Amino acid sequence: MQNTFELKEKMKKILSAVLLLTLLACSSNDPDFVANPDYNANRYGQFKTDTLYAIKDSVVIADTVYTNNAGQLTLANMDGFTAGFLIKYLTLPDDTLTLNEINMSFTTEGHFGSDPQEVLVDIYEVTDIWDASTVVNRNPVWHDNPPITYLKTVTMQVADSAESTIPLDMDLLQKWQGNDSLNTGLYFTLNPSVQSLVLELSSLQSAQPPQLIYSYRDTSDTLSATNDATIFNYDYDNGMVFQPDGRYVSSGIAQHYLVRFDFSELADKAIYYNADLVIPWDDSFPYTNPNKPGAFTLRIFDDEAAENENPGITYVITEKETQTKVSNQSGFASQIIQSFNNGTLEHKWFSVEYTVESDVFSVVRFYGQNSTQKPMIIVKYLEK
Repeated sequence: MQNTFELKEKMKKILSAVLLLTLLACSSNDPDFVANPDYNANRYGQFKTDTLYAIKDSVVIADTVYTNNAGQLTLANMDGFTAGFLIKYLTLPDDTLTLNEINMSFTTEGHFGSDPQEVLVDIYEVTDIWDASTVVNRNPVWHDNPPITYLKTVTMQVADSAESTIPLDMDLLQKWQGNDSLNTGLYFTLNPSVQSLVLELSSLQSAQPPQLIYSYRDTSDTLSATNDATIFNYDYDNGMVFQPDGRYVSSGIAQHYLVRFDFSELADKAIYYNADLVIPWDDSFPYTNPNKPGAFTLRIFDDEAAENENPGITYVITEKETQTKVSNQSGFASQIIQSFNNGTLEHKWFSVEYTVESDVFSVVRFYGQNSTQKPMIIVKYLEK
């Protein structure tokens, strides 16, 4: 009896496993499954699969990025790429208080490149009025240092989550307290001795924003910064990050990758069921920020200059191993690829960009159309 019982139990387990595998096989033939409502396999026969490879690609450089009040502040000096940040404290301690000390506090949120324990940072007083909501990075002049006067060089911590405390000079505080128009804020930049480093610090949008910490008598208090903005710059004549024949998507110094396919190669009469846009990228590229999520946006234009966009058509691109991929999001096959095939959509250039371009510096290098790892669109369809 015991052997019979054990045999029955084994048979149950085997049958359960077979059933489970059958269900998985039926439900996972296409892991990116999103059905085109027009298809009918019984009517049109078996699915077919084709692959289109890119025929053209290019890069468009955005002149400015609105980095005011972004998610992080950046200090950087890396192969022609530099970054410094502006910060302003408009709410100050009452000038009737006799302060023991007053310090600025910043928290490190990330870094990449070299890995020192601490770095030298130069601080300047800004000598021009700026308003983070209307001025910073709205014209090319803000890719350079604003008008500034050197104040001092300090040490800041590099380790993630480390806090850097920097004394604020009392005479500067008193000048700000005495005349609001003279409170034009400070500019921070890495000392020229610091090379090959991108240092990301807390901003007004962070959980631990930059603060003024001051003490008087036996009491201490804190005030948050009012405005902040990173100023990104790149030396296109001498820099090493971007090469003339390279294909990039970048943030900070914003660049968009454009790619085009020949949709006339598709079957004339087809119902498109599934479509994947796959763009291989170089995972060893040293300027890809490991702290920045690989979230990209796909938009559609009718020209290589990316000036005439088809409004309302955007898709989210996900990073998958060494590729960025639009994995048949709803409508990509039935609305976009189908429309290309039918001739009802003329916008033929795909533009890939970082979903957030203003927070930190990062560059993804695609292999591009002239490489052996070309961008591709893989389509699954039924012929009518």
